[in-house]
Amino acid sequence: MADSTVPPSLPCGLINAANRYLSAEPFRFQVVATGLVLRLRQVWMLRFVPSQGAGAAGQAEESGQRLHLLSWLQRFLAADPNGKVTCDQESPGPGALFLLRQYPDGKVCKLHPPRTLHCPPPQAPAPLTPGPPPTAAAPEGKV
Repeated sequence: MADSTVPPSLPCGLINAANRYLSAEPFRFQVVATGLVLRLRQVWMLRFVPSQGAGAAGQAEESGQRLHLLSWLQRFLAADPNGKVTCDQESPGPGALFLLRQYPDGKVCKLHPPRTLHCPPPQAPAPLTPGPPPTAAAPEGKV
C-alpha cells in the first residue's frame, strides 16, 4: 500500500534555452547547466505540493502547479530573491517552492513565486509590414 503522506512525484530532466540539461553536482552541491544528454545527475523529481484550500491560493498560484525539485542527491533546488540557485537543502525551505505553468503548445515555464519573473506565453511572430524603399543617396561632390 502506498504511503499517503508522500506527495506525488514525477522524474524529469530540465533543459535550458541552450538545450543543456540542468545538473546537480556532488561537489558542494552545485547546480550547472552543461549536460548534453540525460544521465543520473540530470534527473530531477518534481514533488507536487497539495493546495492549502480554495481560498489559500493566490492569483499567481491559480495559473500554475506548486512543486519542489529534488535532485538525485536527495537535496532540494532553491533560489533566493536575487536569482542565486542552490541545491544544498535537505528539507524544502522558503526558497524551494516553484510554480510550473504549462502552455497549450506543450511548453512549460518554471517560476519562483517570491519574485515576479517574466515568462510570457508563446506567441506567433508579428507579420512584417513593408516600409518605404530605401533611397540611394548620391555621393557628395559627384552628380
